[in-house]
Amino acid sequence: NDLLFDGISKSFNAAGRFSLTELYSVLKNCFLYIGPDSGPAHVAAAAGCRILEISCHPEGGSTYSINSPERFGPVADNVRIVRPLKAAEGCSDECGSLQAHCILNISPDEVLMAMDNLCKGYQK
Repeated sequence: NDLLFDGISKSFNAAGRFSLTELYSVLKNCFLYIGPDSGPAHVAAAAGCRILEISCHPEGGSTYSINSPERFGPVADNVRIVRPLKAAEGCSDECGSLQAHCILNISPDEVLMAMDNLCKGYQK
């Protein structure tokens, strides 16, 4: 098995490793999906998995943006979104860079806190 398992937390990187049907089956049995707003995030929502989306779209940004979680994010009750409080220099109501830019304003501690809050009280 070439999945990248972490022996302590039992996490793994499934990027590009499964068909859509296989991905659904995997996510149906997962406690938490962490990643960007992407196809797998929407499959996780359909599978009933908790979702922590990490978005480049700043708080209060345009809901018309292609990166807007309000417009295109996974639809489920168990979704939390971590995003920059404001756009980085050179951007206004959305990130206009093709490289990681506004998303770099999210700290690992913010992600860990959101993950803790999303999972608090849940057991699988």
